[in-house]
Amino acid sequence: MKLNSTFVLSSVLAFSAFSVAAQEANVSISPAPGEYETLPTEFVLTIDGPVSIKKNITGGNPLLITAPSGTSQQVTGTFSGNTVTCKIPSTSTLALDESGDYIVALRANSITYTWEEGSPTKSVLTEFTYTVKGSSQGGGDEDNTVKYDIDLIKTTPSLNPLDLNMKTIETLQLTFNMGGLKIDPAAGDNAMVTIAGPSYRQTAQLMPNMDTGTVTVFKAFFNDPKYDGKYTLTIPEGILGDEQWIANHELGHANAAVSLEFTVEGGLDPSTITTDLSFNPIVTPGVGTKVNEIKEVKLLFDTTPYWKEDLEFTVYYQSNLQSTGMGSEFTKATVKKGEGNAVILEFGETAEKAGQYAINVAEGTFWNEEHSINPNGGSLNGEQKLYWMVVVPQATVEVTSHTPATDAKVESFVNGEAGIVFDTDDNELVDTLEVKVTGYELDSENASPVTILSATSKEKTDEGLICWKNDTGADIILYDNYNYEVSYTLLDADGGKLAEGIFEFNGASKVAVAFEVTSHTPATDAKVAAFVNGEAGIIFDSNDNARVEKLQVKVESTEGETILDAVSTEKTADGQICWKNDTGVDIDLLEDTTYEVTYKLLDVEGNVLAEGSFKFDGATASGVSLIEADRTNVIFNIQGVQVKSANNLPAGLYIINGKKTVIR
Repeated sequence: MKLNSTFVLSSVLAFSAFSVAAQEANVSISPAPGEYETLPTEFVLTIDGPVSIKKNITGGNPLLITAPSGTSQQVTGTFSGNTVTCKIPSTSTLALDESGDYIVALRANSITYTWEEGSPTKSVLTEFTYTVKGSSQGGGDEDNTVKYDIDLIKTTPSLNPLDLNMKTIETLQLTFNMGGLKIDPAAGDNAMVTIAGPSYRQTAQLMPNMDTGTVTVFKAFFNDPKYDGKYTLTIPEGILGDEQWIANHELGHANAAVSLEFTVEGGLDPSTITTDLSFNPIVTPGVGTKVNEIKEVKLLFDTTPYWKEDLEFTVYYQSNLQSTGMGSEFTKATVKKGEGNAVILEFGETAEKAGQYAINVAEGTFWNEEHSINPNGGSLNGEQKLYWMVVVPQATVEVTSHTPATDAKVESFVNGEAGIVFDTDDNELVDTLEVKVTGYELDSENASPVTILSATSKEKTDEGLICWKNDTGADIILYDNYNYEVSYTLLDADGGKLAEGIFEFNGASKVAVAFEVTSHTPATDAKVAAFVNGEAGIIFDSNDNARVEKLQVKVESTEGETILDAVSTEKTADGQICWKNDTGVDIDLLEDTTYEVTYKLLDVEGNVLAEGSFKFDGATASGVSLIEADRTNVIFNIQGVQVKSANNLPAGLYIINGKKTVIR
């Protein structure tokens, strides 16, 4: 939008740059740090020193609690006077009984302090330590030798029983009873889950899914079994654990071995089984995993696998990573023997374009030695869909500096100039800037954020730095009582996200205030004898004298006589606009006469800043100056025209012998 004048925000705010060093707040907490059976659920922060405190609108929640396991949670606060009450919600997943040290921290920049004198400041990081001697989940046990006490507590879908008419197990989620768990890198292909049952045996790699802080969820991919009957899910001991165990297998916590028996319902009658379809391999990369590229796939069987000569597979491709279909043909994969009982599927073309790649392994494609000897016996593989998601790593850049700098003071975004500039470690890669600037009010609880600009720019400086240039047609003023937040995203030529972030800076221009006449001379109802020649007779003082360029003033008596009608640009030594009597004579103002002053004050562009009127009284004794018959009189009327005779002068104001005289 083009603007024709200087951009001024619709509301005025009071905000200046923070200086943490300028003032210091004394922060205390209740209950006091110490030893507890479980962590308290309510904390009260008391902040002494500032006149008042309030939540910093851009600072986030005031409290951060970090458990011994490293799991953290922010907690909101209720402000009252100089205290903040923070309660851990009942819905929180943060464990409160881990043995070890909890850090309860007032977060930096989350609270704004207002001081009796000096600039407002923001909170600094303040930490308090609470030691919990509750359960033994954490790594701080007195006996911290390795414990195989991590148990599988839930499966999704439930396997108790598994009803094939109601649900499938293609994606099986496995929930363990402790947060912060990781798969042991040394486990390799042994980090797996196996399900075996009637004419069915499949092994899938265990993969991370999510961590709530109190439990950890992993996932594994299985094709549905076909037959009713008893099945067993097994997981080897010690393939996942906490950070302490991952670092040293003699310490911490690891998983116990799992052997879970469940029943499958809604499938085929197992008495109809003619061939055992349990000869299925471990697949690497694991089915459903995300990789940067795929050149080959390893199938690892329990015993020696057999297959038809010249076997090959079609590799399908779909651009949609979430698709469950097969897609279009991408390439062929040839089959080669690997080490031991491994089979290698070698792609004719490397899969490196983002998307989903899939191979369908038909039932009976591979078989074991027993079936090779006796076609009516032994075991074959069951049907499997193998698929992987290729995720192309997104290029990134590092923002090395930006203008305005964080916490800088800026008076305005000047029209026609680059207002926001980013320097990165690869400026040529940056094609587009998406930027939003929002102004926040500090001293008002109810004020809404003000959007200063929201723009997309491909502009670059002469040095090749991506920037936003102010082309609104006017300067955008940034006031000293605003804090401004810049959120930005840098994109490449294809629209890929290279970098994003947020920083703050402060305005520096003084807030525009309404113009006001604070006093004038003569004062209302004052008594004035004369406007003395060579002196300022009418003076106006205001709250911004520098803005006043011109005075239009008219003085009339209550009898309708015009005493003065003038335009003046004169100013006093103190800078007040005034009218100065330069007629060459004093202008007497008669007692028993009231005078009304009407005026306008104008700025340099001719805009009226203020206008109005006031009255005052004359104080010079009224009457006619004596005109002696034997004296030669020099007489001028108020227009400066000489009057030849003093006889029969009409009533009015005259200059007689250099003195102002009223004839009635």
